[in-house]
Amino acid sequence: MTKQSVTPSEKRTYATVEQLLAAWPPPPPDSAWTFVDDLQKPAPRLLRRERLVARDGEADLSGGVRVKRTFPDPQGVLDTAYDDLDALLREGGLAAGADDNAYTVTITAAPTDCYEAYAIAINAHGATITANDTEGIRRAVYAFEDMLLAADGPFLPCGGYQRQPWLKTRISRCFFSPVKRWPVNTDELLDDVNYYPDEYLNRLAHEGINGLWLVVALRELGETSFTERDPKADRRIAKLHRTIRQCARYGIKVFLFCIEPFAAMAGDPLLTAHPELFGATVGGRHLFCPSSPATQKYLRELTESVFRQASDLGGLINITHGERGTTCLSALGGSVDALIPCPRCGQRPHGDVIRDSLAAMAAGIHAAAPDAIFISWFYFPHVNEHAPWAHTIGASVPTDAVAQFNYESGGAKTQLGRVRHGGDYWLSYVGPAERFARQAAAARQAGVEVSAKLQVGCSYELGTVPFIPAPGLIYRKLRAMREMGVNHSMFCWYVGNYPGLMNHAGGRLAFEDFSVDEHEFLRRLAQPLWGAAAEAAAKAWELFSAAYENMPFSLMFQYYGPQNTGSVWQLSAYPRLWPLSPPWKPIFPPSGDALGEALAGFSLDDALTLMRRVADGWQEGLTYLRQGEAQARLNPERRHDLCLAEALGLHFENAVNLLSFYQLRQQLFAGGKEATLAEMRCLAERECTLSLQLAELCEEDSRLGFHSEALCHRYYPELLRRRSELIRASVLPEIDALASAMQSGQTPWQAFLELPEAPTVVAPDAWQPAAAGGYAWRFLIEEDDFVLEVKAEDGAGAGLLSVYMIDALGVTFPINLNLSWGKDGLAVQSDNYLHVLGYHAPHGPAGRYVCSGDGAASLRWPLAMLPVEERRMRLNLRLNTSFAHGNGYEHRLYLAGYSPEQTVLLQW
Repeated sequence: MTKQSVTPSEKRTYATVEQLLAAWPPPPPDSAWTFVDDLQKPAPRLLRRERLVARDGEADLSGGVRVKRTFPDPQGVLDTAYDDLDALLREGGLAAGADDNAYTVTITAAPTDCYEAYAIAINAHGATITANDTEGIRRAVYAFEDMLLAADGPFLPCGGYQRQPWLKTRISRCFFSPVKRWPVNTDELLDDVNYYPDEYLNRLAHEGINGLWLVVALRELGETSFTERDPKADRRIAKLHRTIRQCARYGIKVFLFCIEPFAAMAGDPLLTAHPELFGATVGGRHLFCPSSPATQKYLRELTESVFRQASDLGGLINITHGERGTTCLSALGGSVDALIPCPRCGQRPHGDVIRDSLAAMAAGIHAAAPDAIFISWFYFPHVNEHAPWAHTIGASVPTDAVAQFNYESGGAKTQLGRVRHGGDYWLSYVGPAERFARQAAAARQAGVEVSAKLQVGCSYELGTVPFIPAPGLIYRKLRAMREMGVNHSMFCWYVGNYPGLMNHAGGRLAFEDFSVDEHEFLRRLAQPLWGAAAEAAAKAWELFSAAYENMPFSLMFQYYGPQNTGSVWQLSAYPRLWPLSPPWKPIFPPSGDALGEALAGFSLDDALTLMRRVADGWQEGLTYLRQGEAQARLNPERRHDLCLAEALGLHFENAVNLLSFYQLRQQLFAGGKEATLAEMRCLAERECTLSLQLAELCEEDSRLGFHSEALCHRYYPELLRRRSELIRASVLPEIDALASAMQSGQTPWQAFLELPEAPTVVAPDAWQPAAAGGYAWRFLIEEDDFVLEVKAEDGAGAGLLSVYMIDALGVTFPINLNLSWGKDGLAVQSDNYLHVLGYHAPHGPAGRYVCSGDGAASLRWPLAMLPVEERRMRLNLRLNTSFAHGNGYEHRLYLAGYSPEQTVLLQW
């Protein structure tokens, strides 16, 4: 049963994203986020009593500990640290009474080489904690607590310990605060929620975090001679002051994050009143011109106004280039080596233009707050080679500011004998990227301090858990950063910021001289957390780190692969090619079966090989962590860590199951037998059980499934159980029905094409009217070439012609080629391969594109360059806004508005 031509009566209507999403249980409301309640409770701690007698060279604290506070602290900023130490001593039965024989810990002032440096001296009769500033004392108190927690009894080894930070700034973010952009688009400075309760801050402070960033728009806070004060500014500033004061009690500074100066759209009152501020225009956005003295004045006044009102801020993190339009330099992507398209800026070096913008902002900040840190973030995420100016831009940052670059962006990694490129924001890639090394070196040589943008807890390759317990990766990243002279770091974007092991590792490494190897560091890290099971935990973390490094290094696998939310993916025995969904966007339904959307740069077989390594290595690590559970009396925090590790084991097994299922489906449709279908059935049955197992873990730990950019759970018990039910009610019967059809002599393709939802089959030569009208198209097979012909009804055809191709089984990365169609002919404008992989789609440069004056176009490619299997391929077109088939899909990053389900099946 085939359909040779699309006619009006055969047009298919596809459900909208909203309709698809409505068929699934909604995520839990924020009232069910019990992890928020957990963060408001003191972290559970346990002082061990596994032996009762001190060894030689140890101080005996069993008679109790008295803390003598002589360090000057008129503001009382150390009260929280002292109170925490007192609480630990009480909980462990070491708080001294009036007994003069108690072990005395004296906290006092002494010179140090730098801010936050400290020393601890322990002898048989007492200990001394010294530093030159309150934050050095705070770090020392926390370090002393860790010594107590690491000990197997009330004894400490005598000796001296000195630490000083090489990584001066360690900035994180609240796990559950608003993102001030889509999808929630709320402003945390306009609500009454306290996102920074005491015990949450106490955890972060113990982990070495000394900065938190929150999102603002400077025009909503400050005023200038060019702009009036926002009517809600006072309310925002009042909440900001409360947040600053609250965080300061734990030695944590608040950093404003923004993208400034934020480009103006038509109709913006500032653009209308002051056109002299603006220069280049891109995509309808008017960019601020740093070469204009008026712009420099505006930027200085704006930043000074904000910091005059909140001079205790830690500083400002500003995306200077990338993400959104700011200055005229934003008219050029980082890979574009060209003059700036502005009559003023175009006559100047790129670095001089950006220096004017940053110098004005720095001057305004430091006029009001001399100690504030201004971090200028150059966000260059793409994998393709960048222009010379992008590598040296850090040298143009003023020396009273900090240049920040993405640590992983543009990185290369050899996997399975091939060099892979992965884009930005990775935990599994140790790095650094060569691009970061070049950018950092240029800045350092110019006397500019450097900050590394990291993902310490987790990243987009798996962002639906609080963190990935792989601290060995952080050890290697920070060791490289120290060698490169990096002094600051932003530890996270919207994901990767939950307190716990990974933050703790990053905080300790900030003071590490790396004189001990990775294993010894991990063992020491584990001692205060896992006690008697420290060796087992350290071994587990080593294995977890080694396993996680095998994550396929591909931007699309990172964003769309099954390791994030595969436990709720829809299974299909037939190639329906339901699209995949970005985990950070909760407006989409659970992902479908078009696995190829995640496989840019990888074959299905290669991705499966790597994910098996991840899954197998993780299970090996789990055996050690389970041994640790048997060896030590675990507090609730460590039980949550074990629960997380078990959940991650299910994540990775699930990813292997899905990749295997669709590998088997590919084999089945290529002529496989019923035994192949039986293997698919076994995997589907296992997925039923796996979803239910993960649901149980979710009920134990509400952090699981929560994505802190989506600000909701992306998997949760109700959804997991629904998926399990659907597999039993629909997928397993479908597999059984297909087995019966094959026993009756049908091929899988024949059985599939009889289904109502099967794609329309199109044969060569026949003209097909576009679903939305306006043009017709057909394809031809001419010897070894594939020819696509398009004929516009109006005879003109001018505009954007977009071609979308994916293999018939949906297991290769789709090709989306965009061509401008004008009076001068057809020309390739862009393709998704270039953005994702750094090189053109294989058929793009090999194509031959011609058009005639009567609105007819012909596109010809070698068949060998197209995703053809068994003389089949799925295809859709769009001329301007008119799709050849279907009604389009909600835009997805790097996948545009296409759905692989909304395609026709070409067959010849």
